[in-house]
Amino acid sequence: PDEAFLVAAAMPDAQSVKFDYTLTADTYLYRDKLAYVVKAPADIRVAKVDIPAGDVKDDPTFGRTEVYHRNFSASVVLSRPLAAGEQLRLEAAWQGCNEAVGICYPPIKREFTLTASGGAAATAAPTAAAEPAAESDTSRIERVLKGGNFWPVVLTFFGLGLLLALTP
Repeated sequence: PDEAFLVAAAMPDAQSVKFDYTLTADTYLYRDKLAYVVKAPADIRVAKVDIPAGDVKDDPTFGRTEVYHRNFSASVVLSRPLAAGEQLRLEAAWQGCNEAVGICYPPIKREFTLTASGGAAATAAPTAAAEPAAESDTSRIERVLKGGNFWPVVLTFFGLGLLLALTP
């Protein structure tokens, strides 16, 4: 999903944030799944969100809804301007699908940290999760198989086959 939907944030002025959404081929985003929440400072909230109209789609999961098939921008207006040097942590959420493959991605949330400067603010960085996610069984199996070492692959298939044979 991170490669399918590229999102960048910038502050054209001290009271607004512009999000640029870049979609890859055959993907789309749901308009009603776009959300923005201010994490810090505590006294600032989202006052208004300007999002362009989307294309109407009869979706099998969500019914009749608006989606974006092309790149677009959204503007978030804050309840007050940031002071020079003040940092804003803003969480953005979105969800979309890949029509060619026929899959829909789970909702995605990213936190952006922006810093206000004297006139206009212009820095944005998506903040990574504080701790890495625990590796799942599927990830471990995938890592062993991608490693390509002969004996670990043979042992993996033998073990999985044995488990499958013993499954009631």
